[in-house]
Amino acid sequence: MNLRINQAKLIVFVMVDDSDVEVSGLGDAFDVLISKNGAAFVAGTGAKAEIGDGWYSYNLNAEEIDTVGPLAVAITAEGAAQQNLLYQVVGSGPQEYTPSTPGAMLVADLVEKLTEDVPPRGGVPSEGQYERMVKEAVRDFGRRAGRVKRATIAVTAGTATYDLPADFLKMITLFGLVANDGIINTPEGLIPISAGFREKYTIAAREITFYPTPTYTLTRYISYKAGWVISGDDDYTEAYEEMTEEEAEIILLKAKSLALELQANLTASDGWRYQIGDEMVDKSGQQTAYKVRMDAAESEYLKAVETYNGNTGMAG
Repeated sequence: MNLRINQAKLIVFVMVDDSDVEVSGLGDAFDVLISKNGAAFVAGTGAKAEIGDGWYSYNLNAEEIDTVGPLAVAITAEGAAQQNLLYQVVGSGPQEYTPSTPGAMLVADLVEKLTEDVPPRGGVPSEGQYERMVKEAVRDFGRRAGRVKRATIAVTAGTATYDLPADFLKMITLFGLVANDGIINTPEGLIPISAGFREKYTIAAREITFYPTPTYTLTRYISYKAGWVISGDDDYTEAYEEMTEEEAEIILLKAKSLALELQANLTASDGWRYQIGDEMVDKSGQQTAYKVRMDAAESEYLKAVETYNGNTGMAG
């Protein structure tokens, strides 16, 4: 998870014992140690609190996030196993980065929100997995919903293949050539065509190829189903262009389902129970609990997509 330099951040985590059972009742009686960019650990000075059911929070203050690089956080408490958290501090100054394209959504913001919704458990998901799941969710939403956009293709005589827009997913309409008596009347002039002319095209690797090769020069118009593309060249500036808050919220539902699926798979091999006398520890139901949350998130996502498609008239 990325943290922006010099910006305070509330982090949440679970405290467990050596048997991986949640430890409740610590209040603020836990210690936080922080290492900036590989330096020695020092005691944290932020506010600590108990949330409930084994969950706790710590407020990283701006002074603790003032160095670019890895930020290691170790949390210890009596009767609990040490929890190790790793973050990446990014940015070159205290100002929040703003994408150059209006309406863009930072990938780092989406990853941050997903991490808050589904905190890591046993290191799962990892930082890289969080980012991968966000991007997978964006692609899935594009396939299920997407947007209708228009574009032009500058067709040149003698050239058959042309690039399509970077956010192109699927052709909706290639506006055809209309001929009268073997002549196409265009803003660029009159274009003669042969009798029986039939134009075809194929699309592959975001390129369109016309058959036969055009013998005319003309601006062609298309409408197409569009997804979302990433601008920016690093973890701090990567952003999805033209993504609204509503679209981001729907995408995060899918990403949440994917994250919970990973955690369910992790607990599948960790499901056990034992009893010694009157004492019983039962973890056999953990996978089921994660799957219930996963299915709920997926169901909510599909309903949100259906509503979105109804609002935009886009599907398939």
